[in-house]
Amino acid sequence: MGLRDVKAVMGRRGLLAGVAALVATGLAKTSEKIAQAGGTQGTALICGESNTANVLTVLSAPGADHAVLHTVATSPGGDGFHGHGLGGGIPLRGIGVRGDSSWIGVRGDGGAYGVYGESAQGHGVQGTSTSSFGTRGQSTNSAGIFGGSTNGDGVWGSSSGRNGVYGSSTGGVGVLGYSQNFYGVFARSINSVALAATSPSYAGIFTGDVYITGRLTVASGAKSAAVKKSNGQHARVYCQESPEPWFEDFGRGKLERGQATIKLDADFAEIVKTDDYDVFLTEYGDHKALFVDKRTPTSFEVWAKGNPAASGAFGYRVVAKRKESVGARLERIDVPKLPEPPIPPAMPEKEKR
Repeated sequence: MGLRDVKAVMGRRGLLAGVAALVATGLAKTSEKIAQAGGTQGTALICGESNTANVLTVLSAPGADHAVLHTVATSPGGDGFHGHGLGGGIPLRGIGVRGDSSWIGVRGDGGAYGVYGESAQGHGVQGTSTSSFGTRGQSTNSAGIFGGSTNGDGVWGSSSGRNGVYGSSTGGVGVLGYSQNFYGVFARSINSVALAATSPSYAGIFTGDVYITGRLTVASGAKSAAVKKSNGQHARVYCQESPEPWFEDFGRGKLERGQATIKLDADFAEIVKTDDYDVFLTEYGDHKALFVDKRTPTSFEVWAKGNPAASGAFGYRVVAKRKESVGARLERIDVPKLPEPPIPPAMPEKEKR
């Protein structure tokens, strides 16, 4: 039976009879099930031809796991092809469109979406591969892949042996996180480092306050501050280090008849061990030597040793251990080894075409 005879059968008996005739003549000898085809909005599906009307072309397979179409369907104003798979009569369990090829299984070209997938219970679009990318997106002026969600994750990546999500760029940001009302980037790890960064330049740059719950450890360097000078340049000043966690406070006092009582700052006293602390004095003038007496948890006394009638100013420095036990003296620390930079995924040769 030739094509003219097939069209004649379709004209006499309708589209369903035409497809049945094709099956009867042995044109469907493959293991694939040819689906019953029906037109939408009064337009029938004609095998081997294009739908040039502003309507939808539909191919459905009520009894098969997937609908099969070995042709090209285009529509200037609607969907080029719309497939429904009912999965052996079980609603919403089949494959709407399936493409098998040694190169491109399914290709979609559109003014808006090239390929659009929608699902009520499963994945809208799923791609799998044993040797290349499961899903690949590419764009000239916008995002290669965009993920959006109302109540779930916009983009979710997982891997058992490599990187869950990998981002790279030659001129922009490799991975960018942005949020209007929550964390821009959040990192958590169960058994390793939550966030690791390596760079020959600055491994991290923060604009804003930085809050740390836990210890701050600096290896192979020193803690410092950049202080701006009058000429606009910045100078580095270093933090003083100590083998134990000490806090210190500074102040000034005034002698009256050779004696002064200095009260410890209440806020300072709350965070240090006040049962034992040191006080260092500086005379502003000749007071015939000053000394400290009667250190209590709330105050200490200063006396002029050689001049009971001395009056005048002096400075003091109080040094006390931190009240919380946060570390031992010269505590040994094992510096963690940073992981190697992630390996960029190799692009298969056929993807480079």
